[in-house]
Amino acid sequence: MSSAAQVAVAALLLIFCSLVAAQLPQRAPTASSKPRFVTQLNVSGCPLVVYDSGEHALEIEPIMCVTGAIEKQPLKLDLISQILYIRVPVLLWDTHMLAQAGLQLRNVSLKPVRFATVTNIGALATKSSVIGFEWSSNHSAGVLKIGINNTEAALMMMTRETSPTDALDQVQLTATILSNRKFRQVTLRPVARNRGFTELSLLSARYELETCSDIKFVHLMHHRNRQVRVFQRLDSRGAYYIEPLLWSVDKSTYGPVEYDYGRNMHYLKLDLVLQDETTLDAVRTQLAELSPRSVEFMRLWAVERSVSSLLSSRFEVGPLMVSADWKFAQLRLYCRSIKQCTNLKSNVMTKDPFAFWYHINWHPTSIVNSDCLFKSDSTVSSGKTESSTDAISCSRSASCAYLRSLARSGDLSFGKLKRLADGRWFFIIQQRVSAEESFRRTLASYIRGFGNENNFWIGLNRIASLTDGGATLRVEMKLWNGTEWYAEYSNFTVEGVGSMYRMTYREMLRDKSNAKHDAMQYHKGMQFSTINVDNDRDRRKSCSNAYGGGGWWFNSCYHFNPNGLFPTSPTINLKYMLWHSDRWMSIRLVRLMVQL
Repeated sequence: MSSAAQVAVAALLLIFCSLVAAQLPQRAPTASSKPRFVTQLNVSGCPLVVYDSGEHALEIEPIMCVTGAIEKQPLKLDLISQILYIRVPVLLWDTHMLAQAGLQLRNVSLKPVRFATVTNIGALATKSSVIGFEWSSNHSAGVLKIGINNTEAALMMMTRETSPTDALDQVQLTATILSNRKFRQVTLRPVARNRGFTELSLLSARYELETCSDIKFVHLMHHRNRQVRVFQRLDSRGAYYIEPLLWSVDKSTYGPVEYDYGRNMHYLKLDLVLQDETTLDAVRTQLAELSPRSVEFMRLWAVERSVSSLLSSRFEVGPLMVSADWKFAQLRLYCRSIKQCTNLKSNVMTKDPFAFWYHINWHPTSIVNSDCLFKSDSTVSSGKTESSTDAISCSRSASCAYLRSLARSGDLSFGKLKRLADGRWFFIIQQRVSAEESFRRTLASYIRGFGNENNFWIGLNRIASLTDGGATLRVEMKLWNGTEWYAEYSNFTVEGVGSMYRMTYREMLRDKSNAKHDAMQYHKGMQFSTINVDNDRDRRKSCSNAYGGGGWWFNSCYHFNPNGLFPTSPTINLKYMLWHSDRWMSIRLVRLMVQL
């Protein structure tokens, strides 16, 4: 047979095979198969999830983005359920965003991009009240109806004390998507524009990625007192990847305590860093001798976490949320009361956040170059790997034990911590800066403790526990002429109730004091007295009742009265706060502290 005839026969066979193949049914994707995740984009403040279902075009999930201000939506009443609700417009797709996504995907894939075909949308809720989701298939947006079934929440929303945007975080929308001739149902959360945090577990549950088989650990470095783990991809020469950091954000102040409409609970937002430019630069510098072609961060895909029982018994730790650009994460910590949140923020998170993050460990799984997953074999902590110079420290077993008990119980409602310029930490046991709190109290009150954030007495039992074995007492005073005096005392001890809280100390520390006279000497060895319990040595009267009503270690009667009446102007009236030096000195502000 000639070569021309062979070519003709081959062509006929090819046509025949094509005709036969056309008559055969095409194999549908298996029920367990999932589309391949491509990337997540941030377009006009809304996260867009892009995937590949095997068709000629990449597809984008329905956006589920709230582009309007929820705060401006009026409360309405559902006549059937008699529940107050707000109507929240939710954007599903947008032609302008599609065009922007196409531009961002030019270097990712040669395929065109389109929005997925959505046939149905429903609403679920977790610990919240969702009345429903209104949508017609030919519309690019729907309306979510969120019920406000709590009177307090409704009042807070109307007075703008908290944002109803937080209610979105408890809403789950279920969308039925037609991809590659197969229907699949996905669970999504609506997100407010420019808020940009989505729940990590929902995203990773919708897509499958293979496990990376060519990743090896190459370097562990320390940056900003944190660990940074660096890996190399063996099938791509010179390609290095940094594991997501999951670092807590160092803050001197945290945002306000917020309210969650869905859960009817107060919470704090805790921010984490996943990717950081200065860390990236530091790694590049460290790897310079290896001549890397690329150094980039892996993207956090899924995370397992372990929470200590001490933390979980007192707080509810919410799901981890990730920003649309993969650079930040956010965790919510739900409290039993606004007071619990406030105490945690002021006494732990802003002073020694490591004491909190110590209770949470992460086991991350990350995306490497958008095509495979790497599961870390290490445990990641969000706190610093070593204590900074600002970390709260304790030097005595009694103070350390007391701090641990406070951390477990959360009982920091009166006491505060103060760090001196020399690095020493003190626990404030008494403070008076204004006249708003009366110190005319019974013995029971002085045993239990009382006060508010600015003016307080932490309680005799607490002071006895804190000074067990002896501690350094520091007295700080501000006089009306602006002069600040301080005095320190070694081995300060307050005994228990059996000795009526007798107070003693060894000596005044002259090298750590600028007050010339030791006014505490007159009270050394005395029991505690109040308006209803007289343990002083004055047989004619009760020193507490005679001189302002405050409780103190009165002798007969005093040289120092920090719990007397609070003056509004300079006075040497013996009922008020006074310190005796060579003469009576009127005190404007006073604070007693015990060194940790």
